[in-house]
Amino acid sequence: MDPREYQGGKGMKYKKGLCILVLFMVVALCGWAGGQQESSEGGEAAVKPVVLRYATVHPETYPNGLTAKKFAEQVEAATEGRVKVEVYYSGELGDQKSFIEQCQMGTLDFGDVNAAPLENFVPEVGVLLMPYLFESRNSKWDILGSEVGEGLLATCENAGLYGLSFLECGARSYYANEPIRTLEDLEGLKIRVQQSQVCIDTINAMGPSAVPMAFSEIYSAGQQGVIDGNECNHPTYLSQSHYEVFPYFTFDRHVEIPDMLVASKKNLDKLTPKDRDAIFEISRDLWSVHLDYYEANEDKAYDELVDKGVTFIELSPQNMKRFRDSVAPVYDQYGTKYGMWLDRLQPN
Repeated sequence: MDPREYQGGKGMKYKKGLCILVLFMVVALCGWAGGQQESSEGGEAAVKPVVLRYATVHPETYPNGLTAKKFAEQVEAATEGRVKVEVYYSGELGDQKSFIEQCQMGTLDFGDVNAAPLENFVPEVGVLLMPYLFESRNSKWDILGSEVGEGLLATCENAGLYGLSFLECGARSYYANEPIRTLEDLEGLKIRVQQSQVCIDTINAMGPSAVPMAFSEIYSAGQQGVIDGNECNHPTYLSQSHYEVFPYFTFDRHVEIPDMLVASKKNLDKLTPKDRDAIFEISRDLWSVHLDYYEANEDKAYDELVDKGVTFIELSPQNMKRFRDSVAPVYDQYGTKYGMWLDRLQPN
């Protein structure tokens, strides 16, 4: 055998072994460096945060959208980045009924919904649909922000949800294609109403014919004469351009149905107790944060509507009393169903 061939083979084996050794050392050092980075950062920083999804039908600039953004910021700060909240605006993830269902299934973490659709899942909150339930906005929040409100929120757990907070949604009043100044002015009008039996019975008791209809159909239904008006708050009246069809707005404030922030019990229970408690604590005062946003927007909306030529009507004390008295049959009908909660929400 040629000595040069032998030496070359031996050299090749030596070089190959040396390369494998060097490669092993590089891999080991990289692993050590990664371990050192994780340990040097305390471990927690290397763990990916839990990302929770929050859905609202409102745009980012509306009070509910601003509140959602604030909530997300507070949750991330309170959990030191362990929990992050992604907000989906303008109905990107569906409508309010679907938010509730998604939270029940665990495919959504937080849903900003009105108490009206929530009533179909949590019957107890239906009491909030009762007409003239609160004497004023201040008295409403004194009650909803107390242990009474906390007790009502707690009933959401029976539906697989956490009721986190109430949110201001304004007082619902009539707006129509003709002025409404007395109870008689309501007679014969076709008024669109939310698809809730309590709401339907309330409107019928006051004189109009209630027309249950999806919110998205109001504008075209008014143009076509299918309805003569609607009942809602004036910021929504502005944002949906309903004033173009119904130029008369009467402040009778017959019902104040709040929005509510609900959460998936299934998903929040997967969080550490510390992080879950942080979310509960933030939620406790969320109504106050939202109320500031809402009232600022409410004042701005009023001024804009005046500039657009809307006629606002305030009822006289005598007519206001007649409006209130007209809904007595609704209390006769639902008194037994909601008796316990009515006593707590109307302590006087």
